[in-house]
Amino acid sequence: MTDAPDRVPVPPEQPWQPPQPQWPQPQPGPQPPQNPEDWRRMYPPQPPAPAASPLAAAPKPPKPPRKWLGAWGGLWIALGAIGIIGLEFLVAWLLRDVQRPSPRDDDVLDPILLLVGSGCVIAGFLYTMAYRVPARWGLSIGRLVGGGLLAGFLAAVAAGLANGTIDAFSGGTPASPSTLTLVLVGAVEESCKLAAALVLGRSLPVKNGRVGLFVGAAVGIGFAAVENLGYLETAWSVGLAHGSGLVGVLGTSITRQLLGPFLHPVLTGMSTAAAFAVARNGRYRLTLGAVGAWLAVAVAHSLFDLGASAVDSFDDQYLGGGITLLTIAAYVIASFLAWLLISRALKRRDLARATPAPPTPPAAPAEPASTE
Repeated sequence: MTDAPDRVPVPPEQPWQPPQPQWPQPQPGPQPPQNPEDWRRMYPPQPPAPAASPLAAAPKPPKPPRKWLGAWGGLWIALGAIGIIGLEFLVAWLLRDVQRPSPRDDDVLDPILLLVGSGCVIAGFLYTMAYRVPARWGLSIGRLVGGGLLAGFLAAVAAGLANGTIDAFSGGTPASPSTLTLVLVGAVEESCKLAAALVLGRSLPVKNGRVGLFVGAAVGIGFAAVENLGYLETAWSVGLAHGSGLVGVLGTSITRQLLGPFLHPVLTGMSTAAAFAVARNGRYRLTLGAVGAWLAVAVAHSLFDLGASAVDSFDDQYLGGGITLLTIAAYVIASFLAWLLISRALKRRDLARATPAPPTPPAAPAEPASTE
C-alpha cells in the first residue's frame, strides 16, 4: 500500500475587499508659526459683513428734473398779476353802491395796487431768467432773484438820494425835475446799478459776459420795481390835485410796466456784461471797453429821459400822447431785439467754452526716406 502524497495546506479564504486608492503622500513643507502674532499677520481680522435685511426696499428711480411752470411761466405770472388788478377793480365797481365812502377815502391808495402794479411784469421777467440759468455758473436762484431785488433796492435808494440832491440844488421838483437832473440821471442811476451788480457777482465762480448779462438784468429789475412805486405815488398825488388820481395811477402803471422791465434790465445788463467779460481770474478789471459800454448806456438813458420830458411839455396832449406811445413801442421792440441778439451771441460763446475740445488724434509715423 502506497502512501498518499502529502497535501499542501490551503489557506482559508479571505473576504473580498475593494482596492484602496493610493493617495499622494503630502510633501513636507514649512511648519505653521507657533507665535499667535504671526497668525494675526497672516490672517488679519475682517469686519463682519452687514446683515442683509429681508425687507430691503428696491431702489427708487430718480425723479425727473423740476420744470416749474414751463418755458412760458413768466407770461402766465404776468397775466395772473394783471388779472388780480382787474379783479380788484371789478370788486370795487360791484360794491360801489354797498359801501358809503367817507370824504377822505379818495385820498387813500390801495397798497395791493401799488405792489402788484409795479411788479406784475417784473415777476415774469425774473422767472424767465431764473428758468434759464444753467447749473455750471454757480449762480443760485436765491442769489439771482433775492440778491437782485435787494441790490436793485439799494441802488434805487442811492440813486434817489443823489438825484434828489441834484434836483434840489438845480431848482427842480420830484414831479418836474430840472434839466440838469435829466442830463445826469443816466450817469447817476447806471453807476449805482452797475456798482450793485458788481458787488452781487463778486464771489461768483464763473464770470463771463452771459453771467454778467443775467446779474445786471436782475439788479435792473429790482431797481425798476422800486422806481415804479415812486412813479405810482407821484401820479396819485398829482392826479388828486386835478381830481383824477386813479386815472393817473392807471396810466402811469401801464407805461411803467412797459418801460421799467425793458429800460433798466437791458441797459444794466449790457454794462454789467461788459464788466464781467473783461474779468480775469475772478477779478474785475478797468478797461477801455468796459468804461465805453457804461458811458454808452448812461448817454442812452439820459437821452430817453430828456425826450420824454420834452414830449410832456407839448401843448397838444393828443400829439404828445401819440409820440409817447410810438416812442414806447419803438423802445420796447429795440430793447427786445438788442437783448435777444446779445444774449444769443453770449450764449454761443459760453457754450463753446463749456464744451471740451475733442482729443487730437496721434500723428501717423513718418515713412522712412527711400534710398533708391
